[in-house]
Amino acid sequence: MKLRPLFIPALVIAVLTGGAGAAAADVAFGYLHNRSGNANFDYLETIFPNSFASSLASQHALTVYKPSTVDERLKKRGTELRKTYTAGELADVVKNAGTDYFITGSFLPLPGNRIEIRLSICARKTLEVFSFTSTGKMETEIFRLVDRIAQVVATYLREDGLYKTRAVPAGTRIALVTNVSGEELNRFYVPFLEKGYPVLCAQNNDTGAVTDSPRFAAFRYVTTKTGSLEPCGDARKVRFYHGPWNNARFDARVQEARDFFRKFDLDYAQTKEKTLERMAKGFGGSVDVLMIVGFSDDRRSSWVRAFDMKEGSLLWMKSNLRPDSRFEDPVAAIAGRIAADLPLTPGGAPAR
Repeated sequence: MKLRPLFIPALVIAVLTGGAGAAAADVAFGYLHNRSGNANFDYLETIFPNSFASSLASQHALTVYKPSTVDERLKKRGTELRKTYTAGELADVVKNAGTDYFITGSFLPLPGNRIEIRLSICARKTLEVFSFTSTGKMETEIFRLVDRIAQVVATYLREDGLYKTRAVPAGTRIALVTNVSGEELNRFYVPFLEKGYPVLCAQNNDTGAVTDSPRFAAFRYVTTKTGSLEPCGDARKVRFYHGPWNNARFDARVQEARDFFRKFDLDYAQTKEKTLERMAKGFGGSVDVLMIVGFSDDRRSSWVRAFDMKEGSLLWMKSNLRPDSRFEDPVAAIAGRIAADLPLTPGGAPAR
């Protein structure tokens, strides 16, 4: 019997192979700087990033380069891998490393045989830096801590910047701030109320909302004690020129500009932290979670930032939220997705 050639449509192949052709993100690891000043812990500056790299490669199938390999790559570009970087310097590092992401960080041994680890992830595509902090036991939990942090990194890389520290059960008092108003704002509130979340009207239809999307987009960048997202800005590149045109008025304007950049660039973290503290006091303890949700102009996509007002920490962060169907009301659909995800733990299970 003569066998006929078998032709399988490309779509069927893609389904059967699970989209194997899609390229996974590649990650370059730098050192983790020892912030304690105790040289006895310096060996961990390489051990930690190597352990994270191995966990991400073996458990999450990511392409990861350890510090030694990254250093070789950088030397080919006329530079070398350092132990510490400012946020403004990370943009050049991730470009020279030739990877999608560059991860660096630090650690600090704490009393009680505990350790605090802080990682910073710089994305080459957006030139944004996401940083978060985790704490665990040095001896009894060190391997679980490494795997737990690796899981946070993998989730952030694969799920549109998803970061979540805990579930938010029904009954949690939420203050909502968004860039929709009028009837859209009413439809935005409904899913939270239906799920049992008391909503504080931090904005209303009378006072209106900040509907200017470019201005509201600034709220995407957050800074708290436990997590932050910021652009790769570099205040060192800011220059104020002087010349024969100088006078008292000009000098006053220059000083005003310097103060502005100091407050919102050099002291950015402190400014955001103080702002959250003032908001918590203003709410008078009536709010558990502050949630900021920004919609695109066509309302087909959004991002969310949620803060624990009691702890002053970043609770939840997600980008590129979209409705499941193009025929749904996008504002109500996205609000429904957010409300449905609130009671889920970071792993996706319902909270007890």
